[in-house]
Amino acid sequence: MPSRVLDDKELDLLKEVLASGDLSSLGGGMTPRFEAEFARAMNAKFAVAMNCAMSVLHAGGNSLRCSAGDEVICDPVFVFGAVATMYNNAVPVFVDIDPVTMNMNPDLIEEKITDRTKAIIVTHAWGLPAKMDRIVEIAHKHNLLVIEDCAHALFATYKGKYVGTWGDIGSFSFQMSKQMGLGDGGMAVTNSEDIAKALDLNAGAPTFASVAYGLHWNYRITEQTSAIVWHSWKKQKNTLRN
Repeated sequence: MPSRVLDDKELDLLKEVLASGDLSSLGGGMTPRFEAEFARAMNAKFAVAMNCAMSVLHAGGNSLRCSAGDEVICDPVFVFGAVATMYNNAVPVFVDIDPVTMNMNPDLIEEKITDRTKAIIVTHAWGLPAKMDRIVEIAHKHNLLVIEDCAHALFATYKGKYVGTWGDIGSFSFQMSKQMGLGDGGMAVTNSEDIAKALDLNAGAPTFASVAYGLHWNYRITEQTSAIVWHSWKKQKNTLRN
């Protein structure tokens, strides 16, 4: 069940943000605290907060240099990976699902790979992890990158490892229908410093820096959102793990 239990501590943290006069994650303190806590809990090296998970998927494809003419393998049921692919002017190529798990069927991936394939976006349906060992093995064999859509799979594990940390980027959602529904917000995790820096150009870098490096988006989370999410995350993470 999504977490919607808020208390006076969230209000105190919101007052702290308002009193600081810095409502942006640029220079604010709440967002870095939340990112560090999330990365630590997920056993990931880096976490980058954004305004929503759809932004994470969009920026994720951009950070992996998916662009016009590239193909990205997606599933045909959960449309967000395909939409993010098209946001980057790349072409979604659909691989069918296992009708029992609703997850991408690894047996059907290789037949869809071409010389234009750049990445795979895997959705973990309803909290049930996809077969990430096989998917990552295929991706590495063909020099493909992997984005995991974990919007419904916070703290789900596959073979003892958190989903979101099998591939190159994991995307998590805090929208109200998710396990930890706190209004909105998203988080990317990665173990690559280069990818983390690329994600940050869309999420945390000053706008002038993003423009100087290329065409990026301004998907920064606000300090107010981080204050609510950070404390609720601290309260709920042990419950969600169980």
